[in-house]
Amino acid sequence: MVRKNKIIIILISIVVIIGAFLIFNNIQNKSSQPPTISFSEEEWDFGKIKEDERPVHIFTIKNTGREELIISRVRSSCGCAATMLSSDNIQPGKSAELKVTFNPTGYNGLVKKDIYIESNDPQLPKTKITVIIEVEPIPSPKAFLSNSQWDLGLISQEDLPTFTFTIENKGELDLIIDKIDASEYIQCDIEIPLTILPGEKQEVTFTYDSSQHELGEVRESVRIYCNDPR
Repeated sequence: MVRKNKIIIILISIVVIIGAFLIFNNIQNKSSQPPTISFSEEEWDFGKIKEDERPVHIFTIKNTGREELIISRVRSSCGCAATMLSSDNIQPGKSAELKVTFNPTGYNGLVKKDIYIESNDPQLPKTKITVIIEVEPIPSPKAFLSNSQWDLGLISQEDLPTFTFTIENKGELDLIIDKIDASEYIQCDIEIPLTILPGEKQEVTFTYDSSQHELGEVRESVRIYCNDPR
């Protein structure tokens, strides 16, 4: 009778050991499934846009792991691609939205920018997504000056030296010069407003009147205002 009791105790002990091993193994398997980051797209092409457009795309970031995904940093390679993340902490099986807004001002042609994401995913602690845009410039006038600085050298009072430069319109629309700011000692030979057609040039001559100016080194400036959006 005593011998049978010993056998039963041994069998129960084996069952308990096996059960504990299975529980430990299950816990270990769960802990070996860390957060995993995935994206709805790794690259997005906005296609062709105008220079005054502000296209937006929303990337979906999903956590396909078993632990909480923590986004520690989102950084764009350029300020032209602004980002907004809906949540820094993403639970297992859940998602967050990463909104990307592109500002094409100053760009022309094909543009490619990267957005870097840092997280606690041990396999991809640092990863990136890419946006591609082809920017079509808006038709506009474009003013170019043949020169922007003149040295009149040594002159005497009462001299009336002149300096000349050319304004060229390299744009697609009429260039309109609507104002010229200069000191009382500088006069120009054109009437304002002045219109320069696309592809054409206009020569402008300024005369400097030194008769009323003090002796010594003189620095003067001329400011030209026009409808070139730049």
